[in-house]
This record gives sequence, structure tokens and C-alpha cells, in this order.
Amino acid sequence: MNLVERLYEEHNGINAKIERLYNAVETLKDSNVDILKKLFEELKREILIHLREEEELLFPELVKKMGTSATSLQLILKEHEEIKNLLKEINNLILEGNKPKIFSAVHSLNNKLEDHLKKENNLLYSIAHEFIDPETLKEKSRLAVKIRQSTNI
Repeated sequence: MNLVERLYEEHNGINAKIERLYNAVETLKDSNVDILKKLFEELKREILIHLREEEELLFPELVKKMGTSATSLQLILKEHEEIKNLLKEINNLILEGNKPKIFSAVHSLNNKLEDHLKKENNLLYSIAHEFIDPETLKEKSRLAVKIRQSTNI
């Protein structure tokens, strides 16, 4: 499996985790705040590792081919920062236990991720397959496994 295929598969896992979190927020009661925290931590870890893999392994290769001024790459990086900020916000809201704000922030994250993952799947990953040679993508996939194993989030 090459890096793009791996990242695409990770999107499926992220979608499943955000759905579970979204469902947990809808039924939030004092007794299941711990479940909500656990689901959020799993989602946050998955997203942050995924973003790291893209930013450290895929994007440098795309910059070599497209340059740093590529609008699509700049947009994706901007969205990565927005996603990281939403994760921080949700973390703080969970600690506060503010159900309406948690629900709103998770809803925002869900919408942002849905839009963002479509852009990556339909645009960025197509560009990567076209411009990055298959052997490089395979090597980057092996490095992604090492990132995943060594990341302690």
C-alpha cells in the first residue's frame, strides 16, 4: 500500500470516529462524559497523526512538484490549522462540560472534516498519484507506519 492509499484509508477511520463522537455528544449525560472523552481522544489522536503524515511525508513531495505557491496546497494547510484549532476548542469544552458548546463545536468539526477530506480525496491525492513516483509513495508509506508507531499524542 502506498502513502496516498494509506491516507485515503485513514479518512475512512476518521469518518467512523467522528460519527461515533457525534452520536455520543447527542446523548451526553453526566454518566457518559468519560465515554465522550475517550471517543474524542481517539479521534484527536487519529486526526493529529494523519495530519502529521501528510505534512511531513506527502506535502514536501508535492512542493517539489508544484512549488510552495500552489493554491490547493496552501488551502489544505490552512484547513489543517483550522482543524487543529477546533480540536483544541473541543478538548477545552469537554473539560468544562458545556454540552451545547460541545455539540456545536463537534458539529463544526464534522462539517470541516467532511469538506476537507473530500478536497484531499478528490484533488490532492489525485495530484499526488499523478506527480509522485510509485516507489517514493511506497517508501513514504513505510515512514508513515513509523510515525504512527512513534507518535505519543
